[in-house]
Amino acid sequence: MPLVPISTGTNNVFPQMVEGTLAGIAAGSIAAGVDGIDAAVTRCKRLDIFVDDEWVDMALIDAAVSTEMFVGARAVWNMDTVEEVFLTRAEPTSIGISAVGARLRPVSIDEPFGLRIRLGKGDGPTARLVKAPIAPGMVPVVSVSEWAVLQPGERWLIERRPGTIALDGEREVTLLPGRKVEIALTLDGPNVVDVAMTLRLLAPKTDEDE
Repeated sequence: MPLVPISTGTNNVFPQMVEGTLAGIAAGSIAAGVDGIDAAVTRCKRLDIFVDDEWVDMALIDAAVSTEMFVGARAVWNMDTVEEVFLTRAEPTSIGISAVGARLRPVSIDEPFGLRIRLGKGDGPTARLVKAPIAPGMVPVVSVSEWAVLQPGERWLIERRPGTIALDGEREVTLLPGRKVEIALTLDGPNVVDVAMTLRLLAPKTDEDE
């Protein structure tokens, strides 16, 4: 079943900023199977987390490798504690960790790749400083030592010990000694409804549209 994610003010990257009545109209149209409405549904990407080759969790937008031992449900705002970031997308209009990626290479919901970013000082060809809106009113300068496009199916070994992987700022995976932890991008995420496109498809057609 396709999702209609609605922002409630806590995590505004994956959900859409949309009025509730309009979201309900879109959801009802999808559920009713209105002819041609499937064009407004897009399959998202996701980041899979593996511990000792077993799938344990996932992130829909970002996975941040942190030196902190406990993140909980708090957003990661102190970029000095973040060593590496994996992103499914990086929209220039988003706020949070994914905004760092948007300043490097914007990635939309339907592009078949993500980003991998290593933070810290560096002198390589992709090293740079970026200013990104990490949180409301917070636009720090972030040091990027290297970054690259993240291709589907590539498993990246996480070397940080001890620490955590913060998943979408909501959950975490603890990085303990003696455990192999990997992250991989997959294109097999949830189906998401584009509310604006749904409403456009529901609008009456004119002779010029046909």
